[in-house]
Amino acid sequence: MSKFAIVIIANHEILYNPSSKFSEKQNYSNAHLPPPPSSQQQQQQQLKPLNVHVVMHSHVDPGWLQTFEDYYQQKVKYILDLAMKYLNENSEMRFIWSEMSFLERWWRDAKESQKIIAKKLIKEGRLELTGGSWVMTDEATPYFWASIDNMVEGHTFVRETFNVTPTTSWSVDPFGHGMMIPYLNAEAGINSMVIGRLNSHLKEDLRNKGLLMFNWAQIWDETGIKATPLVNALPKTYYTTSDSCGMDSNVCCQFDLGPSARSFCNKRANHITSVNVGLYAANLVSQYRTLEPFYKSNSILVAVGDDFFFSQDGDWSITQKNYKQLFDYINSNFNLMQIKVKFSTVHEFFEDVRSQNKDFPLFTGDFFPYTEGKTGGYPYWTGFYVHRPFFKRAERLTQSKLRSHDLLSVLAQYSETIKQVKPARRDLALCQHHDSITGTSKPHVMDDYMSRLEKAFDGINMAVGEIISKRIAPPVSSYTLLEYPHETKDGRSNQHEIMFSVSKQKHTVLIINQGTFVQKQKVTLRINDPRIEVSINGNPIPAQILPIPDLKKVSINGNPIPAQILPVPDLKNGLISNSSFEIVFFVDFQPLELQKVDLQFSKAQPHSTMLSVLYSNNTASGFGDRGGAYTYVSTGGMESINSSQIPVKPFSPMFSVGPLISKSYTCVTPALIQTTIIDNGNALTDLPIHIELFSNQGAMDATTMMNIQSEVDSNDVFYTDVNGINVIFEGNFYPVASGIFIEDENHRLTILTGQATGATLFNKSLDIMVDRRLSGDDGKGLGRGDASDSLPSTLRYDILLENKVSQDLQDFKNPIFFSGTAYYALQNLLYFPEMLALKNNTNSLNLWPTIKWPCNIELINIRYIDEKSGIILLRELPFDPSLPQLDCTKDNYRTLYDSLLIILRNANLIQTSLTGTMDTNRVNAENFEDLFSVPLKIVALKFYY
Repeated sequence: MSKFAIVIIANHEILYNPSSKFSEKQNYSNAHLPPPPSSQQQQQQQLKPLNVHVVMHSHVDPGWLQTFEDYYQQKVKYILDLAMKYLNENSEMRFIWSEMSFLERWWRDAKESQKIIAKKLIKEGRLELTGGSWVMTDEATPYFWASIDNMVEGHTFVRETFNVTPTTSWSVDPFGHGMMIPYLNAEAGINSMVIGRLNSHLKEDLRNKGLLMFNWAQIWDETGIKATPLVNALPKTYYTTSDSCGMDSNVCCQFDLGPSARSFCNKRANHITSVNVGLYAANLVSQYRTLEPFYKSNSILVAVGDDFFFSQDGDWSITQKNYKQLFDYINSNFNLMQIKVKFSTVHEFFEDVRSQNKDFPLFTGDFFPYTEGKTGGYPYWTGFYVHRPFFKRAERLTQSKLRSHDLLSVLAQYSETIKQVKPARRDLALCQHHDSITGTSKPHVMDDYMSRLEKAFDGINMAVGEIISKRIAPPVSSYTLLEYPHETKDGRSNQHEIMFSVSKQKHTVLIINQGTFVQKQKVTLRINDPRIEVSINGNPIPAQILPIPDLKKVSINGNPIPAQILPVPDLKNGLISNSSFEIVFFVDFQPLELQKVDLQFSKAQPHSTMLSVLYSNNTASGFGDRGGAYTYVSTGGMESINSSQIPVKPFSPMFSVGPLISKSYTCVTPALIQTTIIDNGNALTDLPIHIELFSNQGAMDATTMMNIQSEVDSNDVFYTDVNGINVIFEGNFYPVASGIFIEDENHRLTILTGQATGATLFNKSLDIMVDRRLSGDDGKGLGRGDASDSLPSTLRYDILLENKVSQDLQDFKNPIFFSGTAYYALQNLLYFPEMLALKNNTNSLNLWPTIKWPCNIELINIRYIDEKSGIILLRELPFDPSLPQLDCTKDNYRTLYDSLLIILRNANLIQTSLTGTMDTNRVNAENFEDLFSVPLKIVALKFYY
């Protein structure tokens, strides 16, 4: 094994060596398997019995070319109405459904008679709810917290409405598949998966070796028995009828029946008669046989369906009538054809497969980057990793807001806001859809998603305010100080400002720490006057005032800003000052602690910093890009951008230096402003360098990169999923959900991201995708100009360089993880403290007791499921031993157990599945530690009263 050059974080933060990407245990890459038999050999050999499971489905994107509601009204409502009718009338028919968001929307409109039928069909297994998630998520860009919540919301709806728990998954349209979903599925009780989009060259190789069915293990699970679903990959690119029944689409398209059929075909089997049934059956059976060598099983799955298929009555009636005649003919001629065929579900298919006691290969790794072929104009689907960064950042802000609500409601023992935040939770889950978080929908659909996020954020804010006023500081009302999104569409920040006046000279701010570690938390607030004293419990604490330069105006006009001293306050119109400032201070927090901070007008002001100006030729990089929303297609090498190349001269870098933090502002281009922040507060956050990039992408058909260069010697080796061979530039980009690092024997360089992006290693430089605008059409579903908009956005990153303390390198099969310092920097980047200003002063707060928490146990989330119960998600973190270790308590499970009981007021605990739908064993102090036997394994507990 060659030394790796770059280690990428998977969506669930398991770091892995890309040289191991998608490998089979027992040396898959060197496996010498016989080629599939030729058609002549098949004819010469005796036919083996084959079971064919025909799975009817409709791929219903909850937003893409049309909005969620438009799709529902025009297509989905009729699909489900007709499904109830035809399944109820024809006992042999089956149907699967994967989008619970649409099912719940239909359920609200359904007649009582339809609901009775739906419950009956689901109970009987003839209508199977596959996956059970709120939406079929993207697998490259979401953070795993949101993916879990997407599953919990869907599974909870399914359990409460139909009293079933999904055991199979149908995820056939995400643009490549990662390791996160198979793991989360397994932990949620889903042991069987059908997937679709694999790299075309890899899928061809797997077909040739008969490996399209495999067990999918995590890299840290060497045995492959802890969380390993059985996976069936569709044989070709798509999930459509014409692409599924066999290898010849010209034959399969003949069985794409009904008025909604959109495949191009010379003839179709729309009218099966006793005269032609034999010919059509023989053609269909010949295609089924072409799939047999790919799976090493006596059973194959054949999809019948398409995008929003079965929305017309004829789709159902013609399919049912003609397929039934074909099935009857084939089954009655079993002695000749050796095939049994029927309408089936994913569950029935895998049940049949498992009954054969076959051994399937054990794979690990992922399928990124996705490509439908290395040739052609738009081969690599890597553009969506960063497309529409404004939306990706806004989605992360909403995640943090929802998590803070979940924690606060449990800590305050206030479950009354469950129904209030449910629409927000569901809209956040909707935005995990593989055409939403990816930014690959029509502009008006993306606007609809954005509107839903904004509404969700406001709804969660109202719920948090209710918890404060009803339980923590009754009857005082409050308002949030967290901005959303960080930049509005017109480029103006909408962060709430604390206004001081002659009549209002004191404000009280509540700050809630989302972290479970003891730390100094940096707090930044916007105020209108610099003469403010900050105190906690009556004791003043150090603070620093910073001016706020109007970077957006400068970035547009390109005029230099002269050095300036902070203005002298005035008393115009009752306002002490009409200027805006930032006040920064650090607060000592215990795990999950709430602190009350007072801001008081004072004649003296904290340490102030002024802006000084220097000149620099800092550079960025831009790449010509002729791709589209999905694909990145570089027009050539990197083009360095510096001030001499910019028509409008950018302002010189401005520096603001103080005792607590120091900032520099650099206009790299008129459309890209970099703010660099270094903390000096003796906190964990001091170590990383914080980067904020304000991007107002102006250039069309270009992708902006952030280049991070260092002396870390990673040998310029970058592994891909094709035997470790380098491919063209855009094929080397990988999704980065939360961070990336490179390392050598002496150092590790980590870049953490506050939003999804993509990255690569290029000429000893880590290139991080920042923003892009495209005028063209890459032929993946959108039209020209649909990828041309990119709203102004402020994107956040942390950069951390660490020295190795041990030369012992871990075996690549073991979990590779962040250092403790990098992990906690990431938590602060993703889950910032909840800050609320009280509208009335109060001296009394109803607070929960202080708790202790082992620093290597992550609290993923704790939330109510209903008014009397909730779920806790934990995992043990294997901090990299080759890097400096945190000075903190680890592995104290009794302390953790006691802290949970304090938080939950001695609630009962029971072990459960990831989504809280399958309970197992009671948990107590004696067996609690045993739950953490495998690092990184998510431990799910249900609490109830």
